[in-house]
Amino acid sequence: MGDPTENRIRKEADQTRKVWLGSVYAETFQPSHVMFVDSDDCISCNLVAYVDRHRQSNGWYIEQGFEYPSRGHIIYPKSKFYTKCGTSNIIRYDLLKPLLRDDPGTLGPNHYPIYIRHKAQRSYFAKAGNPLSPLPFPGAIYITEHGDNTFLEYFSRKQKNLLDLTRVYGGKLRKRMVAQPITREIREEFGLWV
Repeated sequence: MGDPTENRIRKEADQTRKVWLGSVYAETFQPSHVMFVDSDDCISCNLVAYVDRHRQSNGWYIEQGFEYPSRGHIIYPKSKFYTKCGTSNIIRYDLLKPLLRDDPGTLGPNHYPIYIRHKAQRSYFAKAGNPLSPLPFPGAIYITEHGDNTFLEYFSRKQKNLLDLTRVYGGKLRKRMVAQPITREIREEFGLWV
């Protein structure tokens, strides 16, 4: 199976290159904004219309969203969603374009451009004078427990310390406290059907 750290670096380098290629190609469609969406996540059906009505905005980060354990009947509301899920930032394309100059494949396996680091984008664009705004509604669902998550694969194979275990079990307890049944309205808004 190999070293979990090496496997993670290899997968993240591959993901970085794919995101870069897709972003460069997106220019042919003259987008106002772009959003990186993980293949296993869902976005609100209201998102495109909202972005279209606010084309001059720098972009948004998703403050409120949901976590959904695959094939379950409950959902967990998540605040600071942009810190937990890669499907969390919408960026005006002209602000992203200068970051796409260099092919990440030529920069080495440990180079992670800002467009791949979803947690850092909010701070980066604010410091550059182009702050992203919080999206005023829950914008995405982070689908978990389906067995195809690069970070969770790495985490499950690494040696855990006390802090790791505290975070895992504390997180499970927090989830149980905020869990709610998934509604038909949420399923329809996010196209989430089992």
